[in-house]
Amino acid sequence: ISGCFIDKKSNRSDEYFLNSTKILSEQIFHRGPDSSGMWNDTKEKIFFAHNRLKIIDLSERGDQPMKSYSENLVIIYNGEIYNHEEIKNKLLEDSNNQIKFKNKTDTEILINAIDFWGIKKTLSLVKGMYSFALWNRITKKLILCCDRFGEKPLYYAFHEDGVYFSSEIKSFKFLNIFNSISYDNFNFFLNYGYNLNNNTIYNPIKKVPPGSYIEFKNENLNLKKINII
Repeated sequence: ISGCFIDKKSNRSDEYFLNSTKILSEQIFHRGPDSSGMWNDTKEKIFFAHNRLKIIDLSERGDQPMKSYSENLVIIYNGEIYNHEEIKNKLLEDSNNQIKFKNKTDTEILINAIDFWGIKKTLSLVKGMYSFALWNRITKKLILCCDRFGEKPLYYAFHEDGVYFSSEIKSFKFLNIFNSISYDNFNFFLNYGYNLNNNTIYNPIKKVPPGSYIEFKNENLNLKKINII
């Protein structure tokens, strides 16, 4: 998964960010060679891309980015929810079968659960390894989320007009930010094989902390302000 969320005051064109998102996605095509998709809302300056490895539902109905049943949420997701059938059954029960599923993927179950219960309750119920980016079309917030153990990492970096994110650090190489190395973090990584908190060896590139999600709002992008929950 990859994409960017851009300050509305940016003077760059929508085509520039569409192309940037495509470049981000192309760097990790090997992670999902079965299909790829893009979604954007140029008014809100949010751009999503997804490379899919088909496992559960092999049909095109399972392609991403994907909208929730109310179409209030849009998700790009990487991982596996082990108890997705259990969650689906509970979701159908709690909604009195009002939610209609269009495919058999755990992605659709996850996004519909978040839409119906909210993100905090949903994350308390799901068991699995995952990372995802979620756009809320009502609150205008971008959420980046990582599983409890950080098995499916998700990286982000503030650069120029907004925040960019991807499943792999190497996606960011076209941003020309690899020359800013944190030698403290680099030495720590050499000694222990990991970095503390949400750090990486590159100063501008951070990682969503395991068991957390981060909220981004457009008015805070120029301040590089985030809210880790």
